[in-house]
Amino acid sequence: MLETFAKTKYKEVKECIAEYGKVRSGGNPSVARGIARLSKHFDDMTQKFFDEPFVFEVIVDKVIHRGESSEASGSQDKNDVVRDIINELQHEIPRRYLHLSESLKFCVGKKELAFKHWPERLVEFTKIEVPVRSKIPWSEDFGEMTPDSYHMSIFLEFDRYRIADPETGIRTHKGCTLYIYSRACGRMIQYEADARAILGLSAGGTDFCQALTVII
Repeated sequence: MLETFAKTKYKEVKECIAEYGKVRSGGNPSVARGIARLSKHFDDMTQKFFDEPFVFEVIVDKVIHRGESSEASGSQDKNDVVRDIINELQHEIPRRYLHLSESLKFCVGKKELAFKHWPERLVEFTKIEVPVRSKIPWSEDFGEMTPDSYHMSIFLEFDRYRIADPETGIRTHKGCTLYIYSRACGRMIQYEADARAILGLSAGGTDFCQALTVII
């Protein structure tokens, strides 16, 4: 592999591997160490998912806390930061993606993710379908459905976790939130913590302050 990455056409790949070969932030790059580290990841991945035909892995390296310098303050601090990031990813990834195929498996750390973020949180579920055509505003009547048209799904519900924290019973953020997801891939492309003005709802009073959640 050292001979392969010594070729000119792999110059950028070699530099990337050498950077990954640093023992610590600020250390010296090493292609050999980088190859050894990547090889170990590959071995671990093939053993863990030996029965899966297609696998990819994302590696997060040399993690530092927000606002800290690149020099780690201690091994325990680094472990705490990594644990916090892993926990955040385990929570955020299922929230940011919808309608993924059940044939796909995702693991963060040692936990396999279940993409059931919204079904486990929402109550009083309502679904509205609005016909949309790519070149005509949705508010206009464009007649019969055509190949370039589709139904945009709008979900209205209440987030029981935002009405009251299940562990403390303390009420948390209860404003009307808006989530917009890509129809093609299911990835969240916009989030509004307080969408009352955008949706033309009253900004005062308590009519819409009970964790109303709108998903498009």
